Amino acid sequence: GTGFIATHLLSDIIDIKGIVLHKDTYRDFEISLDRSGRTSEDLLPKIEAALDKIRKIDTDQSFTVRDNYETFRVESDYDTSFSYPLVNDEKRKAAKDGIVDLVNTLPLTLVNISKIKEVKIIDRINSEETEYKKEEIYNDGVIRKTHIKLSKAETRSFITYYTEELSLSVEVNNFEELCLIEHFGKTPNLYRDFPLIGSDKFYFPYILNGYKLHPTEDRDGIPIHSESAPDHIENRQLIEKAFVAAKIFTDYLVSQNAKNLFVCAFSRMPSEKWQEASKEWYKNLQIDYRAFIKSKSIVELETASTDNVTLNTAFVPVFGDTDQDKLAFYDILKPFIDSNNVPKRDLLLKWLQATGPKE
Repeated sequence: GTGFIATHLLSDIIDIKGIVLHKDTYRDFEISLDRSGRTSEDLLPKIEAALDKIRKIDTDQSFTVRDNYETFRVESDYDTSFSYPLVNDEKRKAAKDGIVDLVNTLPLTLVNISKIKEVKIIDRINSEETEYKKEEIYNDGVIRKTHIKLSKAETRSFITYYTEELSLSVEVNNFEELCLIEHFGKTPNLYRDFPLIGSDKFYFPYILNGYKLHPTEDRDGIPIHSESAPDHIENRQLIEKAFVAAKIFTDYLVSQNAKNLFVCAFSRMPSEKWQEASKEWYKNLQIDYRAFIKSKSIVELETASTDNVTLNTAFVPVFGDTDQDKLAFYDILKPFIDSNNVPKRDLLLKWLQATGPKE
């Protein structure tokens, strides 16, 4: 569940150290997992050698007994390590890219996993250290507000709605102004505690974490197209529950007078290799959610003293292929229509993105 298989992108050989609980006894262990080789004939002897070492845990003196381990361990005991020899430029680039991308995925990973409260990145290449520290601000059992503090004086804030099977999160600028921040198609939108890298185009109003989602083998999304495969069926059931949760979460955000509520309307079809039946299934969920969202007072107007209007009532003008043309058309059209019916100018392009494509 930690993305261990994906780390083979870094190296075919992984040296692991840690503590194992075996027959009520804690022991040190150290083992090398060697997956180098192109065929099963190459891999099998290496796998067998690793297994053979593990089988000797009761007699091999290298598995040192650690008496009273649970009693005396402290958080600063970094007992578990995974080491990856980076043998060429391609592997080194993958490692560097992974570290850079953590800013996109690690904050929400911390939000999703209660057991982890802090992650420290020690970058010896650039002589930098970065900390990601979690601070829970509010928790009533359903809604949680969480700060993720970075050592570079940056704080990111998330509001999360929880059920027994899933959670929905949205980033906000802070908990006072409650201005929603969009990440449309820019970062993973599906999590199974950890991000499913490649799920950027699984469009959904909020970032969805499913505790029992069944990821694809590559952990880049979820299979949903079969009407008979158990993992597809269970994923579908969770997506259906996610749409129900999205309505509740949207109502909560509206009740809190959140800004940038165009985020809640982002409900275009995910980019999938749809089959006819699966597309109809998801389309019905989309139609139902869009009918719900159209009746909500989520469109902010140019006049600050005026209450939001519903998407049903609002007029969102669109003409032209470029952003410049669309804004120019907005400026031409606005004097001819009720200004209490059009969204704020600086939100127009976001509304077009949230409510598109054109159909």
